[in-house]
Amino acid sequence: MKSASPAARRWTDAAARILRLVAVMAALVTSLLTFPAGIPWMVAGWLLAFTCSVGLRRSGVWFLATPIFVLVIKRVDWPSAMWLLVAVMAAAITVRLARREGRHTTRRWMVIAAVWLAWTAWAYQCHRAAHANHAIAPLDDRPIVCIGDSLTSFGRAGGYPEVLATMISAPVVNLGQPGITSAVALKQLPALRAARPQAVVIELGGHDFLKDSSLLKTRSRAATKQNLVQFITAAQKLNAEVVIIEIPRAFFSDPFAGLERELAREFDLELVADTAIRELVLYSPYAPPGMWTGGPYLSEDGLHPNARGNELLARHVARALAHLYGPAVLSKGAP
Repeated sequence: MKSASPAARRWTDAAARILRLVAVMAALVTSLLTFPAGIPWMVAGWLLAFTCSVGLRRSGVWFLATPIFVLVIKRVDWPSAMWLLVAVMAAAITVRLARREGRHTTRRWMVIAAVWLAWTAWAYQCHRAAHANHAIAPLDDRPIVCIGDSLTSFGRAGGYPEVLATMISAPVVNLGQPGITSAVALKQLPALRAARPQAVVIELGGHDFLKDSSLLKTRSRAATKQNLVQFITAAQKLNAEVVIIEIPRAFFSDPFAGLERELAREFDLELVADTAIRELVLYSPYAPPGMWTGGPYLSEDGLHPNARGNELLARHVARALAHLYGPAVLSKGAP
């Protein structure tokens, strides 16, 4: 069989390089678009590529450098285990570039094992930080109080709390108000105390971001955290559990640097991941795939949930409450 001509080989090599470049760029964009809940698995994908590259006796340092770059750009919450992972990955990059393993296969696999062990510790910490890990008091007849902006209160019939009331066995109180910032919402603290809740669902901080006039939308982060801490501590003084809803503020990078996840980790709260609100947008008539599937969750203004959107948010909150109190909190037939 005749070997390929030099010209054909050049075209083949060029095509292969282009395909590799396209694949790397697609992986990078996908990584930057990854939701916070999926970030550990995004990093695991790059570590798998690094593992395969080392197995093929290639450097693979770009497969370690890229997720570090992505984590910095996305401005996610940085728990202690993430700092450890990044430190181990940086050390592995240094070792690979210095070729200190030489031809020792054992040393190469020790580097891989160290990276994966650090990732496992981080993934475990991320999982625990998204859920309350303390002892939960048994369910009683006190209400579940929902505090938020128009995502909580929108519509003549109310927002998701009214739907939530049909999904759970506890009464639900809706203290949502359209357009409020976390500072304005502090005026609801007397009503919160008067309700004597057994759990408080907080959906605040979106309008703090929208009304922030700074270029990078980072000026109001500290004030928003302080206000949310007041809600959390007020609820905990009432012996109420706290569920905090994560607010998506951008696609590529979070100007508030994982605020809700940071609070969930620091105060041992139950977190409703921003996947819930992002689903409202992605499955709306204004963005794919919702524009193709005919399953809109937003009202005609394109900003607020309709009846199906309220049901979607209520399901997410009901699951969070079930994680706290067990199946007993769910009504018959609830998710």
